[in-house]
Amino acid sequence: MGYKGSLFYNYPVLKDTLVIVIDNAALAYSVKKAGDVVGLYSDKGELIGVNIFNANNYLRLRLSGLMHTLNEPLIDLVHSLVASSLGEDVCLTESKVILGQVKAVKGSDYMVDVGENKVFPARMIPEGEAVETGDYVLLSYKDQRVDNGRMAWEYLSEGEDYLIVGSEVSLSGEETLGEKTYHLEEK
Repeated sequence: MGYKGSLFYNYPVLKDTLVIVIDNAALAYSVKKAGDVVGLYSDKGELIGVNIFNANNYLRLRLSGLMHTLNEPLIDLVHSLVASSLGEDVCLTESKVILGQVKAVKGSDYMVDVGENKVFPARMIPEGEAVETGDYVLLSYKDQRVDNGRMAWEYLSEGEDYLIVGSEVSLSGEETLGEKTYHLEEK
């Protein structure tokens, strides 16, 4: 069985531990440890997460939070490390954050343009900054994982497809609404 997970790394909080989140809603019932790799399992025996301790022994990381983009060497390294240590097949996923523009605001309800004049209802992530009509925002589709590890749909109401995950957007003038973009937090 293959598991779909997202990568997180936050040295100040977790020290040198690479975290793969597969199901953030499940509770760990058991663990399996093999060297620096620890698998967390639910009460049904399903893999819900993986911790790779001493991550910098395997790769060099300089980031904090959700890894939005992944390259093939990283995907291959993590896949082979988990497979050889735990015997589990883990498929890593990228977070697809896209650029949108706020078209209307009514209380906590937003209408956002995601390109080609396709306007959809959206909601602001709870810790987000206020935005106004005309502002450019970063959007996560409902089936995507956001920086805090939760799924976007956990914040959305019925009929909402997008979660506004960022409001401080610097544009170079070459961006297109609806295209995948990346956001970095400056420390």
